[in-house]
Amino acid sequence: MARILIVDDSKTDMIFISSMLEEHELFRAQDGIEAMEMLDRQSGIDLMILDLNMPRMNGFDVLLAMQQHPKYATVTTIILTNLEEVENEVKGLMLGAVDYIRKPLNIDALKKRIEVHLNVRNVRKNVEKHNQILEQMVMDRTRELMNTRDMTIRAFTRLLEFRHAETANHSGRIQELMGVLCRQMAVAPAFSTQLDPVRIMTLCQTAPLHDIGKAGLTDEALFVSETTSEKAVMTHQKHVTFGVEALREYLEKAEDNAFLKTAVELIETHHEHYDGSGYPSGLAGEAIPLGGRILALVDAYDTAVCPADREKAITHEAAVALIQSESGRKFDPAIVTVFETVAEDFRKLTHGTEARFACRG
Repeated sequence: MARILIVDDSKTDMIFISSMLEEHELFRAQDGIEAMEMLDRQSGIDLMILDLNMPRMNGFDVLLAMQQHPKYATVTTIILTNLEEVENEVKGLMLGAVDYIRKPLNIDALKKRIEVHLNVRNVRKNVEKHNQILEQMVMDRTRELMNTRDMTIRAFTRLLEFRHAETANHSGRIQELMGVLCRQMAVAPAFSTQLDPVRIMTLCQTAPLHDIGKAGLTDEALFVSETTSEKAVMTHQKHVTFGVEALREYLEKAEDNAFLKTAVELIETHHEHYDGSGYPSGLAGEAIPLGGRILALVDAYDTAVCPADREKAITHEAAVALIQSESGRKFDPAIVTVFETVAEDFRKLTHGTEARFACRG
């Protein structure tokens, strides 16, 4: 059973059509205005039989009104014309009708055409439903793969954290801090065109991988301090190269993989300085990819307020002041300006009682 709207100012034709379609759920309107009101009140109208010649609002005006509102796109419309109205038939079809029936009405022709169009509609609805199921399956599978990837990254970085206590919970905080800063930068004129939601998500997902190269360092090179030899410090800096090389082989096999590209970008450039004094390539200014410039600030803040040795931790206020003092040297001044507007959010994420990865007290 279908929901059918009959629109005709002729009571005789209305009765005639209704008697032929009594097995369906019928709705009736005597002109275009009533038809539009009925379409608004009754959701899920499957088919409309529309007379073109009516007072107040004719069939052409109804078709035009329906074209302007996407919510009527699912209504299949058959127009009623008189025998000599060939031009009207063509015009009606151009305005969105799918078929026409000529008056005087032929019972068999009308019923057959309605049957055909309802069958076509049902097939289309079944295809749409099937497509929705497939889309949901793809979405579910994609979500599962993304969750698996995120958990694998988290597990790998957690292993690194077990070896290098200074980075305990660092990767989790980095993700959250990156998200806060990137979302605020996205509404700043200087960065709005570079940080769409997909780009922000990719930056946050790949940020925990920035120090994976440390897995290839010796203990002496990994645990650097003021007393560490210059040679060990130089070796420590090679963690960037180790991290890039660990992923480059896979990137070469999947050149269009945005996730891998972003991961390599962050690993390779998060120790570059805005004035060119960083490593490994001595890049300066906007030659440093935006992701690397963002992560450099986020990484510096978290390392300052959340070291493993709590005696070496500095306060949130001191960390903010440190970053401000390095604006234009280590950090992009425009990013520092945005950071200042979300600094309190950084404090809550690293020290707040509700923070998932708060610094250990």
